[in-house]
Amino acid sequence: MADLPDGLSLAEVAERRSRGEINRVRRQTSRSLGEIVRANVFTRFNALLGALCAVVLAVGPWQDALFGGVLITNSLIGIVQEWRAKRQLDRLALLHQPHARVRRAGQTIEIPLDDIVKDDLIAVERGDQIVVDGLVCAANGLEIDESLLTGESEPQTKAPDSELLSGSFVVAGQGWVRATRIGREAWAHQLAAQARRFVAPQSELSAGINRMLRYVGWVIVPLSALMVATQLLRGASLNEALLYSAGGVAGMVPEGLVLLTSVALAIGAVRLAQRGALMQHLPAIETLARVDVLCLDKTGTLTEGEPAMERVELLGADPAAHDALAALVRSDPAPNATLRAVAAGCGSPPAWHAAHAVPFSSARKWAGASFAGHGTWVLGAPDVLLGGTATTDDLRRTVSDHACEGRRVLLLARSDSALVADRLPDALTPVALVLLAERIRADAQSSVAYFSAQGVSLKVISGDHPDTAAQVARRAGIAGAGAGIDARTLPESAGPLGDVMERETVFGRVSPTQKAEMVAALRARGHVVAMIGDGVNDLLALKEADIGIAMGGGRGAAAAVAQAVLTDSRFASLPSIVNEGRRVIGNVERVANLFVTKTIYVMLLAFAVGVADLAFPFLPRHLTLIGSLTIGIPAFFLSLEPTAERARRGFVERVLRFTVPAGGLAAIATFAAYSVTLAYLGGTLGQARSAAMVTLLGIALWIVALLMRPLTRLRVGIVAAMAVSFALVSSAAPLRAFFRLELLPLRIWLGAIGTVVLACSALRGVTARSDAIQEPPVPCAEPPTLSAVHALLALWRRHKTLIPIAVLMFAGSAWLFLGVLEDVLSKDPLMQADLIVYSTLQHVRTPPFDAWMTAMSELGDAAVVLPIVLVVLSWFVWHRRWRAAIFWLAAVGGAEVIVKLLKLALHRARPNPFASGVESFSFPSSHAALAIVTYGFLAFLLCEGQRHRLRTAIVLFAAVAVSLIAASRLYLGVHWVSDVAAGLSFGLAWITVLAIGYSLQLIEPIGAKRLMGLIALTLLAGASLHIARRHAADVALYRPVERIERVTPAEWRGGAWRMLSPGRVAVVGRIDEPFSVQWAATARTIERVMEANGWQAARSNLAWPAAPASRGVWAAPAIALEFHLGAAPAMAFVHIPDGARDTLLVLRLWPAAELVLPGSTHGTVPIWTGTVTRELPATGFAWSFSVQSIDEDFAAPAAAFARQFTGTQGVTRDDSASAAFRHWDGRVWLLCTVILRDASGNQTPQHVPDGTCG
Repeated sequence: MADLPDGLSLAEVAERRSRGEINRVRRQTSRSLGEIVRANVFTRFNALLGALCAVVLAVGPWQDALFGGVLITNSLIGIVQEWRAKRQLDRLALLHQPHARVRRAGQTIEIPLDDIVKDDLIAVERGDQIVVDGLVCAANGLEIDESLLTGESEPQTKAPDSELLSGSFVVAGQGWVRATRIGREAWAHQLAAQARRFVAPQSELSAGINRMLRYVGWVIVPLSALMVATQLLRGASLNEALLYSAGGVAGMVPEGLVLLTSVALAIGAVRLAQRGALMQHLPAIETLARVDVLCLDKTGTLTEGEPAMERVELLGADPAAHDALAALVRSDPAPNATLRAVAAGCGSPPAWHAAHAVPFSSARKWAGASFAGHGTWVLGAPDVLLGGTATTDDLRRTVSDHACEGRRVLLLARSDSALVADRLPDALTPVALVLLAERIRADAQSSVAYFSAQGVSLKVISGDHPDTAAQVARRAGIAGAGAGIDARTLPESAGPLGDVMERETVFGRVSPTQKAEMVAALRARGHVVAMIGDGVNDLLALKEADIGIAMGGGRGAAAAVAQAVLTDSRFASLPSIVNEGRRVIGNVERVANLFVTKTIYVMLLAFAVGVADLAFPFLPRHLTLIGSLTIGIPAFFLSLEPTAERARRGFVERVLRFTVPAGGLAAIATFAAYSVTLAYLGGTLGQARSAAMVTLLGIALWIVALLMRPLTRLRVGIVAAMAVSFALVSSAAPLRAFFRLELLPLRIWLGAIGTVVLACSALRGVTARSDAIQEPPVPCAEPPTLSAVHALLALWRRHKTLIPIAVLMFAGSAWLFLGVLEDVLSKDPLMQADLIVYSTLQHVRTPPFDAWMTAMSELGDAAVVLPIVLVVLSWFVWHRRWRAAIFWLAAVGGAEVIVKLLKLALHRARPNPFASGVESFSFPSSHAALAIVTYGFLAFLLCEGQRHRLRTAIVLFAAVAVSLIAASRLYLGVHWVSDVAAGLSFGLAWITVLAIGYSLQLIEPIGAKRLMGLIALTLLAGASLHIARRHAADVALYRPVERIERVTPAEWRGGAWRMLSPGRVAVVGRIDEPFSVQWAATARTIERVMEANGWQAARSNLAWPAAPASRGVWAAPAIALEFHLGAAPAMAFVHIPDGARDTLLVLRLWPAAELVLPGSTHGTVPIWTGTVTRELPATGFAWSFSVQSIDEDFAAPAAAFARQFTGTQGVTRDDSASAAFRHWDGRVWLLCTVILRDASGNQTPQHVPDGTCG
């Protein structure tokens, strides 16, 4: 190259620094402090837990907010640990920061990349990465690979004044470049900034954790609503409901999972750096742990980095051969290790002048030069050069023999033709063979043995002769290293290439592009591929591999594209590095099992208590204690445990495969201990919670022991220490009081221990099945996913008859539910049917039928339905029918959440207030909804794939069961008919939607016949136990309510009149008209009195024609038929005021109570309550549910009625019922009429004003 200028002076460098023209680019090896704080503090789950903590502190004792302290501690630990790891990584990265050679003030010096300023002269040679944009000032065979920037695979020759872009790298020659764009203005930085606008692909571990957290987030919302609604409906105050629910919601959040992952990766990166591996991307630790194929070049990995020249074998008598060899290797401006070894063995070169030289390139596999007066000489791979020569097979056999002995063989040839560009000259004449020896590293065999024992396949991918590479591989102990494969004979298509890569081990004469193709073929077969490289010929393969590992002694370009750098350049360091990566990832997975198991059992417990309408079994402090003893402390020790097992694909599936059955069994066993203690062992709520604590702790510690296998003394000691810690908390009175635990009697202890033993025995079977399931093979390509439209069309083709029926069922049931809901909200008069049906059914009840219908109602109780739900769920989980399990939970859980929220929002009263809390709200019927969802959706699942007769039997059984449960609720007076109609229609619409969604995908067999037998046994056992325990109490609970009370005259007039109904209730929840009259008399007495005062009795069932006796009954005016609590009036009378033929005074009376007349011949007389209204005549046969009064003045008609009778007593209501009517003064007229017999025996009605009515 021509003489170079002196470069920038020190003053010019300082001036450019002051202007900011310096190559300062933020190279981030880890997250910044702000990012660390945000990642550990400002997360959605921390926000949720913080809000829950604030709620608990506001409504409950501070002891229940302990999880807030754990949250703060975890966040602080995460910040401190990751910050310490960041500082260590930054220091290590600084030690290994790449440098550049620049020319300043006439001297060539080496400086960090960050110190490059604009207009610096930078030296580049083979293997260097271009770090800034610039112009070529001088070049000597300079060839640049821009494939990472432009995709162009062919190297580009660069002459002076050519532009270079940062991010490219030198593959041949050398040169000097003047920096023109640096720092943020450089092309590579702009490209990286653009790439950062897109989401970088995450590791499987991070993606899996985010996926699980997304699942948790979806489930938390409805379960939280279910828990709060359940507690409120049970009669708890808002504070109590929030407190109890906060414990469950806090337990659902796997808050330590993200913390554990970030801290484990950060600390793992530090430990890896201490072992000689600088991780440039933290997720690469996970990839390193999952590697199952390791691709490597033999040079620098299996062998020492620098070969040694053994000798030169002349093929003829050419005295210039040695001089030509020395001159040729000296002409290469940037010799590689092979050329340096030849130069060292040749001695001083002659003073030959190279008119034109072609530097060595991995793609060409030769170097050459044309010397003035000495011809053209070429040195390279024999099989490449021999292709252009006329030679015998003897030379090829000689080359092969040397290669089989493990030597690297180069051929020196000459030609009389000059070099043209970078093409081989014609008529090459072989002159000599150059033999180089490579020494196997002393630790290569042990490293190879380690990877073989760990199931990691080694693939030797070399640019040398295939026989040379195969011999070195055999000497290193690589299994399957037979004859090497010449890469030039490999197929080009990915499929056949993958077959060869699976079958063979050693490949020679591999070009840089082929290396990348071979790595891609292995990845397409589902392998996790690591590529070890140290030169520019490895760049594309390093970029293509799942993890690229660069040797620290290699070129800067390799380190720039690799995810990890072996700083000591020792292949022997890789086993310990892989072990450390496996330790980190393996322990993260094991601890993730703990966190997700807790999340699942808390979710299922919340679901179970929501369905069963029970209080949540744990306070927040209980779950804090359980979490600390079974997750927090064991997780710390688990994270330190060594493991050498290769991490596998399918993180989420593998975790769920263990945690779903384990969490499900823990939830079922805990709920069983809790409910059995309450229902059968006579325990209090506090004792039931303590029993649940004991049960859950025992099962959770067993899960910890399973995850710690194989058990050692230390691991057994950890589990035992946690059990002893809980025993100390339970036995120490202050700690027991702090955690709200109670001492348990022997019977409850035995029940809890028995439950733990059964659950732990089942867990052994679950984990055995989980361990037996092998990792599924990864398909070469993902199957095509059908769109929703295609899925619906496929479903239509399979079920052309059922789909229209399902759509009609959904439309009809949804229409019915929304219609009933609208009528209830608007208090539509049609809802008077509720009262009619209720009144009718209550009048036909008999004790035997009451007992039978109570038993039918008990079939819909949670104590019967919930075991079926849990058994079916367990069956699906046991048989890995995840989609069926999800739809099953969605069906029951979703319906329960919606029904409870509707109850809470509408708070509609039941016909009979037989209980408080959840039972006091009526709409919609949860029994009807839960019955049709449970039995109906279960029938849908069981019918799939069954014969017609069996499907018919299943559907009939479900329909009969649902019908009997719904009818029993009406008969027993527990629900209005609109409640049951809404519950059934909602449940039918809900399961129809889920059934269609379930059918959109391939339906897996669920073992329906065996499941039916298990369901039958569960139903029989659950119903028998529940009915035997509750039937007598339920019969008494649901007995008909006697509404007629007996009072004395003094009590009635003294205030008991207020206890009678204040008005006519036509629609539930609304008083249509006030009762302004209360009349104590027999029905016959009232009829005589009314007739004597000019009132006429109405007797029709459809309309009330009112007319004098002398006129025809159908000629009289009619009044509307009106109802009170579903019953028509017992008596109705009309009066036509003088001069008002178009206006009627109407009196309607209903029975209300009985009046006791001490000492009277009557004994008792009924008390009637009634309305007096002014109305227009109704048409004949009128049946109206609405009031037809001409105005809303209820006071004047009642006063006019009272004036007709002597002895009436006016009293005034001052309650909310009277205030609701603007034109009623609240006056209620009391009237008592008895029949008196005179001396002649005539009976005369007499109104009695005094307190005796006698």
